[in-house]
Order: sequence, then C-alpha cells, then structure tokens
Amino acid sequence: MRRIFSEKQNTPGLIATLPALLLLHVVLLLPTYPDNIVPRAFAYLPIEMPVLILLFAAPLGGSGFVLRAVLALALAAFSIVKLANIATFLGFNRAFNPVVDPSLIPIAIDTLSMTSKGLVAGAVVGAVVLIAALIALFFWASRVFARPPMLVLGGILLATAVGLKFTPWRDYSVLEASAFARDQVANVSLSLAAAEQFKRDVAADPFRDIPGERLLTRLKGNDVLLIFVEAYGRTAFDLDAPVRQLRESEAALRAAGYVLRSGWLVSPTFGGASWLAHSTFVTGLSIEDHQRYNTLFVSGYKTLIHDFARAGWRTSAVMPLFTRPWPEGGFFGFDAIYTANNLGYAGPPFGYITMPDQYVLSAFRARELDAPDRKPVMVEMALNSSHLPWTPRPHFLPWENVGDGAIFATEREGEDVDIDWLAPQKMRSQYELAVTYAIKTVFSFAETQVKAPALIIILGDHQPVSLVSGTGASRDVPIHILARDPALLDSFTGWTDGLVPDAQSPVWKMDAMRGHILKAFSAEP
Repeated sequence: MRRIFSEKQNTPGLIATLPALLLLHVVLLLPTYPDNIVPRAFAYLPIEMPVLILLFAAPLGGSGFVLRAVLALALAAFSIVKLANIATFLGFNRAFNPVVDPSLIPIAIDTLSMTSKGLVAGAVVGAVVLIAALIALFFWASRVFARPPMLVLGGILLATAVGLKFTPWRDYSVLEASAFARDQVANVSLSLAAAEQFKRDVAADPFRDIPGERLLTRLKGNDVLLIFVEAYGRTAFDLDAPVRQLRESEAALRAAGYVLRSGWLVSPTFGGASWLAHSTFVTGLSIEDHQRYNTLFVSGYKTLIHDFARAGWRTSAVMPLFTRPWPEGGFFGFDAIYTANNLGYAGPPFGYITMPDQYVLSAFRARELDAPDRKPVMVEMALNSSHLPWTPRPHFLPWENVGDGAIFATEREGEDVDIDWLAPQKMRSQYELAVTYAIKTVFSFAETQVKAPALIIILGDHQPVSLVSGTGASRDVPIHILARDPALLDSFTGWTDGLVPDAQSPVWKMDAMRGHILKAFSAEP
C-alpha cells in the first residue's frame, strides 16, 4: 500500500486527471432518489471535490499514504451506500438503513434463489465486482491526485466554489455529499434510539389486562379469517382488471348475503418484507424493520392471536411459502401451523410460489372449516400467487375440481419465472394479471366456501416493488371487512360500502387494527 500512495512514484499526467475528476464529480453529486438521476443533477460544483483533491495532494511525508488510503476507502464506502439507497428506493420506496438493512441480504438471496439461482449468482458476483472496482478506482484516483500540481488545481476549484457563493450562481456551489454523509451518521443514531424506544413500547401492552370473560365477546360463535394478499397495494386500483374484478366480486358477495366495508391501511413496509405487515397487524406495534421484528420475538409480547386463543378460539396459521421450520410460529402461539410441508399439495410449484392461492384456501377449508364438532376458528393466512415474479399463473377452477392440486400441472399460463427488471411495463402487466387472479380467488372463497358465521378481513401486505408502483407511490394497501351479520361491521363507520375504496375512504395505520378489534368486539367493563 505504501508503494501505491508514495509521492516518489511516476504519477499519471493530465490525461488521467480528467477521468479522475469526473469520477469524484459523479460520485459526490449522484442523487440517491432514482427519479432525480437526470443530467441537471450533475450541473453543480461540489465543494467537497477540491477539498478532497487538496487532501490527496497534501505533502504530508510518510503519513500521506495512510491519509490517502483512508480517503479512498471512505469514498468507496460512500459510493456503496449511495448505490444501496438507489436500489432500496427502486425496490422498497425508502432510503437504505445501514443499521438494519444488511441483515436482510441473506433473506433476499434466499428468496431470489427460489426464483432463479442464476440470477442470484449473477447478482452476488456483480456486487462483489462492483465493490472491488470502486475500491480500485478510488485508490487509482488518489494516486492521480497525489502530486504537487494538484495543489494548484484544488486551490483553483476551491476558490471557484467559494466565489460562486457571492454571485447570482450561488446555488451551483453545493455541499450535498457532506449533507448525505451527515444524514447517514444521524440515521444510525436515530435507528439505535428507535430500537430502544421500541423495547419500551413492547413492555407496555395496553390490552394485556382485558379480563378473559370480556375479551372479544361480541364475536362469539363467529370464525375470524385474517387473510393477507401478497403485494395487493393501492397501485392495483390504478389498473383496469383488478378494479373490474372487484366490482364483479362485490355483486356476487352481496347476492350471497354479505355486508362489505373497505378502506386503506398504511403498511409498515413497501415492495417486500411481508412479515413486517403481518406482525404489525397482530401486535398493534409499528414493526418497520427487521431489528424490531427480532426484538419482538424475545419480548414475550402478546398478540391478537393470543387474544383470540385466550377468548376460546382455535387459532391457526397458513403460510404456504414456508418450506423450512418457522420458529416465530411458537411465539405467536398458534394451535396449528400449515406450511408447504403439510398442506398436501400434489401439483407443481409456480416458480417461487409453492402452490396456488385456490389450493391453499381449499386445503384450509378441508382441514379447519369442515372439521366436525369444532370450535370457532381464527386464522392468519398469507396468499402468495400475486408475489413477484407474477408468472407463471394458475387458472381459476371450479372449487370442486381443485382436489389435491395435481390438476395445476396443466391449468396454468405465462412464462416460467420471467423477471425482466429492465421492462417495468411488462412487469406491471404481469402484476395486473396475477393480482386479479388473487382477488377473484379470495372473494370467491368467501362467497362460496365459507358457510358458518364469520368475520372476514382481507387486506394487502404491501405495495408491489417501485418498478411497478412508481417511486412516488404511498404505502397504502386496501382492507376489506366482510360479514353476513351487519352488526359485526357497526364499528367501521365511515368506511366505504363495497370493495372499492376511493380517495374519500378512511386511511388508518396498520398498527391500529389490533386495538380497534379488541375495543370494538370486547364487552365494556
């Protein structure tokens, strides 16, 4: 390393100075929000650039190479965090969190590997090559600037940047890179403080002392079905096919005797990490990142699942994507857990999706709703046919034809696992087809397969990825409440009548739902 940064080397001349300047200029000004990456974003003079040049060129003797090595590594890390922000905005419509997001990398790799091992290998190799290339480029740039003439260049650029502040073009001299670095340090501090606050929130459950004899008494005798539909976000309501299907399902449900209410919930996540939405709903806590999720499971906190179990319901989870042990299930305290391993599916997977939504619902009905002499059932279910990559897709079948699912070997359409990240319109079209299938399936299940008295809650977990929903999209997801007994919907005043919420429909935070359910359906003290 001493050899690389020594001033006694033969150093490159002017022909290398221009690309080195361009490298610094682009990295320092690169926006982290994808929509802001336009030519105009680079039409500024970053004040940090001449400062860095002066530091690289400083005649510090034997300690100079150490300073240049540190600066080169810091610039590489700075670039990586900026690129991580861009990638996080594209996928999840939020900034990168350096405290908690690195823990999601193994989960992302595991998820993508079920879709395409080649894609995962390419992504991992690409990331390693990119990081190595950035480090090498900044080491090279530090050598280019490590020569006395660069002191003159740095001085001229610094004087120009400062001088601009006293002209009408003052806005073209910027410190955006310093602000970004400052914000990253502040975000680390805020994340650590938020983690401590969350621990205090977990320790203070306002509903844990509701006596069992009052708990959820107004729901006695009713099954309660809590069904999450993957990637069913507000974006779906900008598309023709899902809204058309909702109108058709609404008419069929009304004919079947249902009363319907709909609104919007603000999900704690965007584009992925469905478990954050599930846990937020059932805990009444805003679980916005994996750090909070992990904190929850060592807390002994009681959830809506525990509430129903304490009030006399049989509780179950239906998680068809899980092919491995699910230790979190023990925390929630379900009486029964159904995963890909014990749902009895005999058909083929649909890429990443282990089995179609229609089979999942049919298997749940056979195992729980059709069981003889049973208690009322409370289920938390995840339906995944509308999960990325949205192809191939199952055909919707008459319910009596579903059987063990083997029929889906031929009852399918679409290309096998075709994710084209460079064609967002194609992804949007595939999403439209997949989410329409999911909507048709889940509401047909409510209409034709649920016979006993029930309160049915159907909602989205999060919006689809930003390439489909747009980088400016909200975190809103639809929620629908269905029951044949109108009295069960009395507490949802102001909600839209039907299945299509609009701009006037209420918007609640998802963490408000546990408290609302417990207050609305428990007896007054």
